[in-house]
Amino acid sequence: MYGAVTFYSEFREIPPPGTLVVWCSGPSCRIVGGGSIKAVLEAEFGCRLGENAPGDAYGLWLGQCNGTCERAPQVWVNGRVIGPLTVAEAVRLARRVKAGAQVVPPPAAPDADLPIAPWRGAAEQRS
Repeated sequence: MYGAVTFYSEFREIPPPGTLVVWCSGPSCRIVGGGSIKAVLEAEFGCRLGENAPGDAYGLWLGQCNGTCERAPQVWVNGRVIGPLTVAEAVRLARRVKAGAQVVPPPAAPDADLPIAPWRGAAEQRS
């Protein structure tokens, strides 16, 4: 059981933090300086990769490549890609997270003015 819990990132041994920062460990991110981004985030947050800050307000977790390599080096804040990052931008990001600032906007609501085509069933499509 422990092997499965520690292998899959969806399983945790501790509660998820309020703000989850996930560092991308993919090859593209590593090649273009992702290691420096990780080191800066660990130093600024005062916690290591895979840990939450005291009080679980934020945490720094390991992520595998999600295929958005054109934005390397990157992190994901509550699931949203932030990148490409410089070391200075990573410091600013970490300080905003620690201060409790909104780092990424919430997902936008659908625009009611957009024309959305009605669904047509198979019988209607043949006519």
